[in-house]
Amino acid sequence: MANDSNFDNNNITQIIWISFMFKIFKLVIIILTLSYFIGIFWFIFCDITKSEEQDGENFFDHFDIEQNSDEKNAIIVTYYAFTTLSTVGFGDFHPRSNPERILCSFILLFGVSIFSFVMGNYMSILS
Repeated sequence: MANDSNFDNNNITQIIWISFMFKIFKLVIIILTLSYFIGIFWFIFCDITKSEEQDGENFFDHFDIEQNSDEKNAIIVTYYAFTTLSTVGFGDFHPRSNPERILCSFILLFGVSIFSFVMGNYMSILS
């Protein structure tokens, strides 16, 4: 296609845009996967520490986690981890006991670095 430079330029532009979309999609998948696994870790941590709390002030009891299905619990803890990692803050779900608050503070510190990594990659894609 050496004679049609417009056609070649359009194809090159299209390939670049598709490459950018795949990179952005990859970042989204990384964040969702990380949120899922941190959420599952949060679920396991809260399940272990609930027996230590006697006054019912923990994540499981306060939000009636044990009454939900496994799928709903996976969505809840993934949502919790995503809002914590993205440093948006706590919405509907938040830590209730001191051990949960301590772990959550480390998740927040980890979230700042993850958010910086993702935004740095996103800005490099845009530039």
